[in-house]
Amino acid sequence: MSSRALNNGQGNTEVAEAIRDACVQAALDAYENARMDGLCHEGAWEVAVGAMQTLNVARVLEKVAEQPRQQS
Repeated sequence: MSSRALNNGQGNTEVAEAIRDACVQAALDAYENARMDGLCHEGAWEVAVGAMQTLNVARVLEKVAEQPRQQS
């Protein structure tokens, strides 16, 4: 697996956490918007899953790579 985030010294855990956080946020935002648009729970959940499936992982990795490296 090659990504700028990993090549720039970021740990696998940090990358995984960033992707997880982005997935959760995308799902929450999509669910909330779908419910406000009048979709039922099941429909809103489908929209939330779709948001996670279409998440731009490459962009999340770019954001991780742009962050200053944390000292241990």
